[in-house]
This record gives sequence, structure tokens and C-alpha cells, in this order.
Amino acid sequence: MTSLLVKGARSEQIEVCCMRWSAWLNLSGARGVDFIKMDIEGAEFDLLPTMKEYLMEHKPTLYLALHAPFLDKERQLYNLNGLIETMRGYRKCFSEKLEPIDIETLASGEYVNNFRSILFTD
Repeated sequence: MTSLLVKGARSEQIEVCCMRWSAWLNLSGARGVDFIKMDIEGAEFDLLPTMKEYLMEHKPTLYLALHAPFLDKERQLYNLNGLIETMRGYRKCFSEKLEPIDIETLASGEYVNNFRSILFTD
């Protein structure tokens, strides 16, 4: 397990080639993406805002693992509220138990203090 957000957790490091979502779409030649499973150990708070235009235009179903407990305490609500703003265009939001939830609850203690998964779909 690794995370961009956990500082000093391990002394070993490796370099990983990264690219923007738009660059990956161009490189892959994908004509459309219907489903995205994202479990990237905290980097979701950086990546999803860069994908907002694509997500709102194409509305792929997104299964998202949230890692808010990895964030610094003073950044948790800021990042979760940013996620809410990014994903607000989706009509349906479900918990990992596939129970409908209001997207605004993502800024509540349940999501701030726990590792949770969310399903967004239109």
C-alpha cells in the first residue's frame, strides 16, 4: 500500500510515470469510457478536478475509493468540498452498500474520518 498523502510512512520510493487524463485519452485512442474504478490512495483529490470537463460531458459511472483520513486535518473538508463541487453534475450518488446518499454528506464526519467508497452515476 502506498499513498501520495502519507508522508514518511516508508523510506523506499519509486518514480512513476504520470500523465494528464486528456493525454491518456489521446494516447489510448479510447473513444469513450463508460466505467471508471478509481482507487489511487489520496490522489483522487488532485485528479478528479482535472477530469471535471470530461466527467460532466460523458458521465461515465465512477466507483471512487475515498482516502480523506490520509489528508492533513486542515485540508480534509476543503478537499471533500472540492470533490462535491467536481461531482455535483451526477444525478445519483451511492454508498459502498449501494444505498442512495446525498452528495453533500461527503463532507460529513463519516467520510472525513473513514475510508469509504462512493458510486456516481447518471
